[in-house]
Amino acid sequence: MKTHGLAQKEMLASLSLAETVYTQSPQLVYSSAEKQQPDLHAVLFKLVNTITLPLRLPEMLHLLTEMIVQSLDIDLCMIMLRGQANDILRQCASHPEIPTSNIQKQHLRISPTLWEHLRTFTLQGCLPILTSQEAVQLNPLQENAYKTFISIPLCVGNECLGLLNCYTQRELDYDRDEQLILNTIANQTALAIKHRRYVEEDIIAQNNLIRLFVDDLLAGKAEAEAILQRRAYIVGFDLAKSHVVAVVELSEVTETVDDKNVSNTTGQEKSLHYNTALTRIKQSLQALYPGVLIDEREAGLVCLLPCDSDLTLEYLNTQLEPLIKANRQESYVSISIGIGTCCQAISNYSRSYAEASEALQVGSCFKTDLHCTHFAELGAYRYLYPFAQTQELSDQYQDCILAVLRYDLRKKTNLLDTLEVYLECGGNIAKTACTLDVHRNTLLQRISRIQKLCALDIDHMPYRLPLLMALKVYRLRAHQLHSNETVETSIPL
Repeated sequence: MKTHGLAQKEMLASLSLAETVYTQSPQLVYSSAEKQQPDLHAVLFKLVNTITLPLRLPEMLHLLTEMIVQSLDIDLCMIMLRGQANDILRQCASHPEIPTSNIQKQHLRISPTLWEHLRTFTLQGCLPILTSQEAVQLNPLQENAYKTFISIPLCVGNECLGLLNCYTQRELDYDRDEQLILNTIANQTALAIKHRRYVEEDIIAQNNLIRLFVDDLLAGKAEAEAILQRRAYIVGFDLAKSHVVAVVELSEVTETVDDKNVSNTTGQEKSLHYNTALTRIKQSLQALYPGVLIDEREAGLVCLLPCDSDLTLEYLNTQLEPLIKANRQESYVSISIGIGTCCQAISNYSRSYAEASEALQVGSCFKTDLHCTHFAELGAYRYLYPFAQTQELSDQYQDCILAVLRYDLRKKTNLLDTLEVYLECGGNIAKTACTLDVHRNTLLQRISRIQKLCALDIDHMPYRLPLLMALKVYRLRAHQLHSNETVETSIPL
């Protein structure tokens, strides 16, 4: 949550950066005649667009290194930054991504004398002239496969934030104008990093206030009501209105999407995808429910949605479905939402949060078409879920479920799904065949196979309900185990 003043400062800073960049117009020419000359205006345009995007610092740095490699036609670009509390430089971004085994020095420590030496060249618009010893100190790479190594300090005034290291396997001889352009890129990059750090510090401070408020509110401490009222005023939350707690969970899609193997994505790409999806869902909820308070957690969001707005599951699913599908296809991130019941008093929020968390877990076990689950619609699952989490009893009904499951795993069939729909339809063959969209004879063959696997008579009416409940309990337990190991390894064949 940004104040109006901060938003105005960001806009002015972005305009200032754009104006500063476009005042420089030297032509960048490679010394190798066979190399195509990069379009200077295109380089500067990409730079301005990148540093003014509303991204977090890691994403901005990643895009910057990629832009520099593509625009200047070099082989590798690395950004190393000093910690805000010390002088140690660590690699923050690179393109292409560098394997850890190729990095000899995990961090660099540069003397004040060397910093001043680098800054002197920057003030003159020149690339630093380094001795072999200085080049070794500034280069964290273990291999020496690059003919040209350029290290440009990222400076804002007298402060040195880090290094912009460029590598190429061909020899380069930059003239004065080309060196000025490289320094311009480094200077604008340093300004963008400094500005983004200020913005993120403000965001972190605001998020910490929200986190403390939400934690205490969900703890349900009645004696802290006066303190919560004051904190609510500070974060701009109206406790006098009714709200409902919604828990949003973001998880990585592990299967293949559109013939793309998601497991091939790098760590930087996964982080970028996750943060992009997180930003999108936050913006969508803020647009759908003005006045919502959002607390960002490790695996998703905790949202306090106003009850006086349209909060039906159909509305929420309809509004968020395009976003959820887009994130799954583009960012490989799956989004699920659990919603509790309405809170009329401060003491209700802890209950609504527990309900939302339970709705999220149960909904993720059984929902396929909808991504939002309300606690009020759980029905019998409200009673089965605690039992499935705490009890590990085994009986003749669970034995039947496991027998069908083992057969499915061996033969690559889906008889367990057939049994579930058959029991849900009360043993009605016509209704089951219609639900599964299979021919009646095909269904009868499946039912016959299931019956041979089960010791119990599945057509015997008293067995149907407990068998269906045992199957639902298995689904809940299997989902709980899925985060640690697959169902195949947890069920003995």
